[in-house]
Amino acid sequence: MSMQSPSDPRTQVRQAHLMLTGKASSFGDQAIKLVEAACAQKSAEALLYHAALAARGHGRPQNLDDAFRYVAEAAALGDTRAKGQLMALGNTFDRGAWFGPVQMQQHHAAPRVFTMENFLPKPVCIWLIKQARKNLQRAPVQLAAQAGAFAVEDSRSNTVAGSPYLRSGLCLIVSDYANRPFIPPIRRAPRPTRGSSISLTAACSSAVRAVRSGSGLFEAACNSII
Repeated sequence: MSMQSPSDPRTQVRQAHLMLTGKASSFGDQAIKLVEAACAQKSAEALLYHAALAARGHGRPQNLDDAFRYVAEAAALGDTRAKGQLMALGNTFDRGAWFGPVQMQQHHAAPRVFTMENFLPKPVCIWLIKQARKNLQRAPVQLAAQAGAFAVEDSRSNTVAGSPYLRSGLCLIVSDYANRPFIPPIRRAPRPTRGSSISLTAACSSAVRAVRSGSGLFEAACNSII
């Protein structure tokens, strides 16, 4: 006897999410069929979830035009989350504005500092900041003494904000794609050998820190880590 599929849109999305994250078994395109069935019932939650799947290319072929259309449909149903994303993204999805070439200006070599004017549209920056503020929490540290477990410690006082991979807003997903290939790779310093006189600075490894401001300015700096 085959198990009957749920008919409630919210239950359909939850079941599909379990399948797509490997927490429940599925066969073929069963998961995406559940999402499509929920969307057919005019569920804004399902449409936004389908938008994330389409943008990520997870469980179905990637298609940013489909993703934008699902967000627009959810906004037409009155969903405030979708309306906020459309206000940030604009009424049409302009691929050239998001994925076209950008001019990067380098200001310093050590540490490396670059700027990109208008890297992200200001409305998108405002949306990202607003969403991050909702999810701020104390940043954990990884404890070697506890087999790599994460815990909150007084030695680290900053806050972080994250978003579930398959429940991220389209603004965040597209911004992530636009953010990828610009900063040149770092040339790591060689490891010092015993008895060598290599300087501490040269022996340090490097990391890139990316900071997006509300005005759409993108800055990156390479900091030495001891």
